Amino acid sequence: MQRCAQANDVCLGFREERRRDLKTMIETERKREPLFRDRLAARFLTGSRSAWLALSHVPGMRAVTGHLGGLGHRQIALVVSRALGRPMRRRIEGFRNGLTALGVTVDDTLIAELPSAMSSSFDTVSRLLARRPRPTAIVVLGTNLLTDALNAIAVSGLRIPDDVSVVSLGDPDFARTYTPPITTLRIDVQQVAERVVTLLLDRVEHGERGPGRSVKVVPELIVRNSCAAPRADGAPSVSGKRTRSGKA
Repeated sequence: MQRCAQANDVCLGFREERRRDLKTMIETERKREPLFRDRLAARFLTGSRSAWLALSHVPGMRAVTGHLGGLGHRQIALVVSRALGRPMRRRIEGFRNGLTALGVTVDDTLIAELPSAMSSSFDTVSRLLARRPRPTAIVVLGTNLLTDALNAIAVSGLRIPDDVSVVSLGDPDFARTYTPPITTLRIDVQQVAERVVTLLLDRVEHGERGPGRSVKVVPELIVRNSCAAPRADGAPSVSGKRTRSGKA
């Protein structure tokens, strides 16, 4: 029973950059309430006995933009769902940071936030591809948004990666079997599970003794065949648009 109680006491949440957010909040509140700051600092920043695992999306997204930038892409679009949680905000932050690191001015019109992960991205991606100049690479949240994005690319008469490169945020099963296989930024579920178990066992063994622990997991970029250098002339490699059914 004691071990169960200790295990239940573990605060395991997928909370991006929690310590940084807490530091920001502390600095904001410091002038208004110094005691609040001191208590929060003692609890979360120095003497916390909680344990948590955080997914660090910012460096993952920087890896995506770095990969595309290394191929020569500068017109890169991002299609995600609008969300109030930190994970999506961190993805967008990482995307912006990555573009800045490439020396690219962030174009907000190339960042599309759809109402939800279940929304259709077909019209949004079609509009992006109709731009002049159009984006040479698209980073899109899987699964539903990715499916619609791939359909929009096909209907526009474009080929992956000859005309447009694609990176998926998430690794749905069809991303591996699609032609060409889609490059993805994925979370290694096995790694997450192993680290969670390690934190739990450590908590059970040591109980309340010692400071808390935090572990960060950075999503992994899996490079497949959906990205290539952008075409110098910008012209589609295939003429003729397709319908959603695939007919020319």
